[in-house]
Amino acid sequence: MSVSQSDSFIEEVTEEVRRDRLYGLARRYGWIVGLGLVLVVGGAAFLEWQKSRARAAAEGLGDTIFAAMESGTPQSRVAALSDVTADGVAAALVAMLAAAELAASDPIAAADRLESVIENTELPRIYRDLATLKLVMLADNPMFSDGKIAACAAAHGQWRDHRSARPAAADDGGCGSVPRTAAARPAACNRAWR
Repeated sequence: MSVSQSDSFIEEVTEEVRRDRLYGLARRYGWIVGLGLVLVVGGAAFLEWQKSRARAAAEGLGDTIFAAMESGTPQSRVAALSDVTADGVAAALVAMLAAAELAASDPIAAADRLESVIENTELPRIYRDLATLKLVMLADNPMFSDGKIAACAAAHGQWRDHRSARPAAADDGGCGSVPRTAAARPAACNRAWR
């Protein structure tokens, strides 16, 4: 037997030993790899199923809200919106839509719906702030009442009452609380704003 034949024989035996070890490992631990693959594929399928279910529920809620908003009169839209079953942010949005429909005919009921959104601390702040802004914009009270200014200051923290920036004057001559350009203001108002 020559050296090259013995080397090839050793290589063949070594290759057979490696192959036997690999098959042994595959028989011993192959089920773990198979189980891992099943879990990954099953988990991905379950997540996709959950996402499609949530998407279908959101589309159904949106369709219900659109159908309610297409009713004929504001009162029928409010009644249809009252029948919408929602929770969390969706309920807050439905309440704000209903308040918008009620604003012209029943501002007190509109304010009650908006205040329920404002008082719900489980909602994200942006929705409570939006409800505060809608409450401030209701037409039943003057825009710059002290309660509304306090509500805006509490909601946003950066609201500044522009009336306080004006110099104190006994009589502003009917100039109003919001200055216009100097050319458009009467002369008496220009004195009050210097």
